[in-house]
Formats: sequence, C-alpha cells, structure tokens
Amino acid sequence: MLIDHFKNVKFQEYMSQESVLLSDFEFAPFSKIKTEDYKPAILKAIEMAKNEVEAIASNREQPTFENCIEALEFSGEKLDRITSIFFNINSAETSPEIQEVAQEVSPLLSEFKNDVILNKRLFEKVAAVYQKIDEVDLSTEKRTLLERKYKAFVRNGANLDEKGKEKLREIDKNLSRLKLQFGENVLAETNKAAESLINAFRSLNADFLVQEFIKESGGSDIRCFVVGDKVIAAMQRSAKEGEFRSNLHRGGTAEVT
Repeated sequence: MLIDHFKNVKFQEYMSQESVLLSDFEFAPFSKIKTEDYKPAILKAIEMAKNEVEAIASNREQPTFENCIEALEFSGEKLDRITSIFFNINSAETSPEIQEVAQEVSPLLSEFKNDVILNKRLFEKVAAVYQKIDEVDLSTEKRTLLERKYKAFVRNGANLDEKGKEKLREIDKNLSRLKLQFGENVLAETNKAAESLINAFRSLNADFLVQEFIKESGGSDIRCFVVGDKVIAAMQRSAKEGEFRSNLHRGGTAEVT
C-alpha cells in the first residue's frame, strides 16, 4: 500500500495524538504547526482521501452526478488543505527540514493522483455519467464540472492500456521530483539575490524596510494610514484559507478597524 513504508512506531505514536493539521480549523494555525507535523498529517490525509475515493468507486448504485462527480469533487478536502499550507510554507519560509519532507511526500502525492485518475472502476463511473450529459437536467455549473472531470481523466491517461499507465506513473513520479528540485533551485537563487540587494542598499547607507514574516499572525495583519504623526485610518487584512499572505490580489479580505 502507498503508506506501508511509513507506518513505523513513531508514525503510529504521532497519529494516536491529536494533529492540529487534521483538525477542523477556519484559518491555518501556523503558530501551532511544527515541521515534524507535516509528513504524518499528509500521509494520514492521503489514506483518508483514498478511502473516500474507494467508497465512490465501489458504490453499487447506478452512477449519477451526485454520487460520482459531486462526491469526487468533495473527496480529499483535508489533503488539499494540508498540502496547500505545506507547499506555501515551503515556498515562503523553507528550511532543509521542510525541503526534505517535500522530497519525500511529493512522489507519494503524485502516486495518489494517478491512483485516482487511473482507477478503471472510477473512470467507468465518470464516463457513464458523462455519456448521459444531454439526458439529465444539469445546471451550467454542474455541466461544466462534469465536462472538466471527464476531460481531466482522459487527458491524464485514463484511457491508456496497463503498459501505458505504468509508463505514465514513472514519468509523473520523475516529474514531481524534478519540479520540486527546480523550485528549490529558484528559491535558493532568489534568496541569494535578496541578500545581494540588501547588501547593496547597506553599502549606499540607504534607508530601506524589510518586512518580517510573523508566523503567529495566522495570515492576518493591520495596515495603518498615517498623516504626519496621526493614524487617520486602519484596516485589518486576512488571508484566504490555506494562504499566509493577506494581499487582496491573492484573494485576501479587508475590513475597516
């Protein structure tokens, strides 16, 4: 099985405790998350998502939009939330430990994606619903979702023979590793460029500001408008779910305080 290799004593002890990443939260609890929390939580979320997908694939009822497409859309929500948090942190506040976790879980996430897309029983259900797209009364949104789901399966190899599927799995596994390595290389160069820019400003004795990432803020901050020595207005910004940056162009919200 996908996570058998990781089911050691340490993993079992961790999962017997309450994981903040697996709990139901409104905003990402960055201040409560430790680096060692990510891997076991992602592995557990993969296992949960696999069970959700298997329930859909093994459902003996006639496949419908509700018990197939809609159910599939909502499957793996916990996994999506956790990986969104993890890879955002890996991009913005990475460390050798975080990068090590990313190297370990990325191939597993790629394998899980293929386990879903290349699941013959599941694709047969999706295809059965799609074939009746003009026979059922679907809203524009539902019709669009059905079309996208079906095309996602087809374009990602669902119609391949077994030999082709195995080749695709190997390619995707290598791509996930190379994509991660590329991102780490870009990040390393970005850090070097930032350090070089700061040193250049220092050599000019210029005034400049560097904004510190405050993990405990939980994706919220307060911006004040100052005229002279007086604060005339302020707003509190909040990041969207799974994001730590509260910029409005990134989907954050703001309210007057």
